[in-house]
Amino acid sequence: MTELAPPKFGMGAPIRRLEDARLITGHGRYTADEVPENALAAYVVRSPFAHARFSVGDLGPARSAPGVHLVWTVDDISEMKGLPVIGKGRAIGGAPIVDREIPVLCDTVARYVGDGVAFVVADSLDLAKSAAELIDVDYEALPAVVKCEDALKADAPKVWDDEGQNLSFECERGDKVAADEAFARADKVASLRIVNNRLVCNYMEPRAVVAVYDSAADKWTLTLGSQGVHDMRDNIADAMDVDKNKIRVLTFDVGGGFGTKAFSYREYPLCAKAAKVLGRPVAWICDRTEHFLTDAHGRDNVADAAFALDKDGRILGMKVDLTANMGAYLSQFGPFIPWLGMSMTTGVYDVQAAYIRCDNVFTHTVPVDAYRGAGRPEAAYLVERLADEAARVCGLSP
Repeated sequence: MTELAPPKFGMGAPIRRLEDARLITGHGRYTADEVPENALAAYVVRSPFAHARFSVGDLGPARSAPGVHLVWTVDDISEMKGLPVIGKGRAIGGAPIVDREIPVLCDTVARYVGDGVAFVVADSLDLAKSAAELIDVDYEALPAVVKCEDALKADAPKVWDDEGQNLSFECERGDKVAADEAFARADKVASLRIVNNRLVCNYMEPRAVVAVYDSAADKWTLTLGSQGVHDMRDNIADAMDVDKNKIRVLTFDVGGGFGTKAFSYREYPLCAKAAKVLGRPVAWICDRTEHFLTDAHGRDNVADAAFALDKDGRILGMKVDLTANMGAYLSQFGPFIPWLGMSMTTGVYDVQAAYIRCDNVFTHTVPVDAYRGAGRPEAAYLVERLADEAARVCGLSP
């Protein structure tokens, strides 16, 4: 028999890693390594409340504090837009999606713990933090809803008062009539509730950005960990309302991304604007606590799922009623993630008819977006758990 050697390229081929020696000997090139000596340090003042109305008092003491170069609130960045929402599911019947972009800084209401209230740039991070303590922010704590299964209750606090409810949009996939008919003739039904809990990714290097402005060329260079520099450039330009060709984004070693570094965040346009205003590089380096409070979280949905089964355990139909937590705002691909997962909810099984619907809801929590599979792991987990339950109902081995 002739032995087949694996090809040089393709499935089964050995992969020669080129980066290991550099990384394990301390020669990695991460964003924090790219901070120039003359860079200023940025710090974001964040809400300690999940939901609060606030007002900012006299900024004079903070602006005159040692080493401080600027202190901004929303009034100082009026030309900036919210961070763009790019990926969306399809609402049932073409209904409009309640689209709430993440603001660069909040205007009078904070909607999750960590929401941005003010921005400080100083000679060092310690000086910026000290100045931030001099900013007089008067918070009026308001009721909050944090669990997605509570968001649509009649007495749930509203994330957006002008909407009257916490629903962003409803979406559906499959054939409801066919699924109903399958359940009507089922010999047995297997059902269960699946809670797919909220997650924080916790990468090796937390997010960071170094913004440099070239006044002669009227262009910016932003160094940051990303999962794609072109989309990042476009999204930052959109928030700043400038031509995307004026922005160059560089990514060296990422230090872990897992989906969460694919998105633009408020610190990027803030540092870019500050670098232009101050004529010096501005760096924001996230610490671990900020990462947990501010970077897009993953998953956070609850599903009631069921299989309609015949007497032999064959799957006649499937129904899933899903509630997906969007957080306080819609993140870049956030509303697309449940929609994507719904497309593969039947998994590898021979499901004759299926109907899946989803309520995408707002809560007073960090916005949710793509994380480690972007909706697909949630769907796979659900259908496999449901298949196990179907085996128990039918007296079969899983």
